[in-house]
Amino acid sequence: MPEESSTREAQEQTAPSEESQLPTEPQAITFETSDGRTLEGIYYPGAANPSPIIVLMHWAPGTMNDWDAIAPWLQNRGLEGGTPGSNDYLDSTWFPDLPEDVSFGILTFNFSGRGNSEGGRNNAGDLLLDTQAALLAASKLEGVDPQRMAAMGASIGADGSVNGCNLYNQTADATGSCLGALSLSPVDFMGEGYNTNVTAILENPNAYVYCLSARFDGGSPRLCDAPNGENYASFITSSGSAHGMDLWEPEAEIDTVNIFLDFLTDVFEVSLQ
Repeated sequence: MPEESSTREAQEQTAPSEESQLPTEPQAITFETSDGRTLEGIYYPGAANPSPIIVLMHWAPGTMNDWDAIAPWLQNRGLEGGTPGSNDYLDSTWFPDLPEDVSFGILTFNFSGRGNSEGGRNNAGDLLLDTQAALLAASKLEGVDPQRMAAMGASIGADGSVNGCNLYNQTADATGSCLGALSLSPVDFMGEGYNTNVTAILENPNAYVYCLSARFDGGSPRLCDAPNGENYASFITSSGSAHGMDLWEPEAEIDTVNIFLDFLTDVFEVSLQ
């Protein structure tokens, strides 16, 4: 956990500044992959300028709309989103309140073959390049501190969070640093090796990786169990097979939401609970 003084300094860097604030409203954006495909996304500017940014990566059965409640909750600028009474991850009425002086920039996007994003829907190579492009795009958005970036995803997005974070950090023209990734039910679909990417990210002593899985969710618990390191944390239920976004629910055996807040506390050195 961060020291009190560094936490206070980081907290100030996420707080609103009236002189430089960006508009609260989400912005529709497009960006290109390294092989020339166009992807679509939504940018939720943080209150401070610059703000840390979190790139959210959806799971295979979904789209960027799966983050419609979580994104404005993390942006923490008074916007409401999602659909109360529907899936737990789309119903923010049970999410804990964040401190008023904490706000994150958020980028959500559609993987290739979803919505208006170009590429093969189930093409592992396209998906891999999508993750790198999303982190690069996030680092260049107005109001973003590229030195304070993280990613979170579910299922294919769980793979994408570590793949994209590591690929961004290895990109020659990267201007910032991805300091962490959180995975909900990794599946290793993109073929890069979950453990390999985690190990590479954690070569930075200031980076963190968290992994969550249900005990009987195929190969996900094995993937979560494989890495190790001082800044790596694995959380696996004792039973059940909930996958991806289905881990984001109020009655879960593992407290996914508060574990996620612990992850953000580690990565960005802010107090959230």
